[in-house]
Amino acid sequence: MSIFYTKKTLRDIDQNILRDFNEKTLRVIDDTSLDDERLYDLIRHPLTTNVFRFYVLNEDETINYEIPLEDIVKERTSYQETYQQGVRRNVTLTLINIDGKYTPNINGIWLNTKFRFDVGIKFGNAIKWWRKGVYVINDPTQTRNLSENIVEYQLSDKFDRLIGNSGILDSVYEIPVGSNIKTAIRSILDLKYYADMSIDSIPIIYDSSFEGKKTPHTLTKDANSTLGDIILDLAYMLNAECYYNEYGNLCVIPMSTAVDDYNKPILWHFMENKEGEIEHSGEVIQYNFPNAINEIHVVGDNINGDIASAMVQNVNSASPLSIDYIGRRVKRIEDSNITTDQQAEERCQYELRFASILSTNITIQSYFIPFLECNSIIEVDDGFLSWKKEPLLIKGLSFNLSDGSVMSLNCCNIKNLPFAL
Repeated sequence: MSIFYTKKTLRDIDQNILRDFNEKTLRVIDDTSLDDERLYDLIRHPLTTNVFRFYVLNEDETINYEIPLEDIVKERTSYQETYQQGVRRNVTLTLINIDGKYTPNINGIWLNTKFRFDVGIKFGNAIKWWRKGVYVINDPTQTRNLSENIVEYQLSDKFDRLIGNSGILDSVYEIPVGSNIKTAIRSILDLKYYADMSIDSIPIIYDSSFEGKKTPHTLTKDANSTLGDIILDLAYMLNAECYYNEYGNLCVIPMSTAVDDYNKPILWHFMENKEGEIEHSGEVIQYNFPNAINEIHVVGDNINGDIASAMVQNVNSASPLSIDYIGRRVKRIEDSNITTDQQAEERCQYELRFASILSTNITIQSYFIPFLECNSIIEVDDGFLSWKKEPLLIKGLSFNLSDGSVMSLNCCNIKNLPFAL
């Protein structure tokens, strides 16, 4: 489920495609046999079960084959998602290898193999699926002894290709001033990875507000830098978040969209009944006081003697991190990719929000909710904390595939953030 185009997209049921109003294809939608209107009740239903599937993909990300469920060691297979630039999704996939078919080898699963991970819920004979990313191999480990014969694959989303050994520059890489940024990103992804295969041939999701934007200065990266470093620098020129989504598309999305927390849909509401019983297991709240930040200074490039700069403070009276309560806690950022005061202001807001997110962590153990994702909003009721529909931002989540496994949500309270409702 994507939160970025909630207000601008529509479904083309016949074509099974999600488009925006400009008819730009964003992603293919998985078919489902469960009614969305019943979804929230079914997730809570005691007879609803969690289902998972892994596909081995061809390089063009068409399906090669599905890994049989009986070959997966469910309790040792897990998913983790973290809100950050670059790599966001990681999977540990553990496979039974008694007959050796999953032993890493050049004719089977090897360095360039891609995987797809889907999760879903099943009620009766009906199943609804959600994608959870396209992955490349990081570190495989084969174990064979008297008690087990398994292979454990550490998988990361495709940004790993851009920052791993395959993305390291062997010479200086330069993008001239005035280059089209979208074209520059596409050119990097089109570089040959092996044989005739490019690093990533899948279309990118590039926000329409960035169309036609050009590099404000020459971007130069030395040898031993990575292609991922270049792409992130290009994203910072746009004040954009850059990451791979659940469908395997590289996304370049405005930071201003990411920080607009109060216009995001509420993806779930954990309720409390009249007896004070809560739906989740309670909360563990941790405070990172040494790294609390409530003032950000951004200093950008010097353009003809005019230095782009901005400063933003947390003066939100509803936030316990406000300067009025704890004094100034300052962070300074220098980035030559910032060329205007407006860019500096937007970057300040983004960085202050991100710093505030890191200052507290609320961990919730929940039943499985397959469509939750990072940088989305849930609401929680808890009378003990005087919470009624308390809005929490998900900054990380994880789960394993064990039967009846719980989902761990790492959150922060939106009311702690620097910008008032």
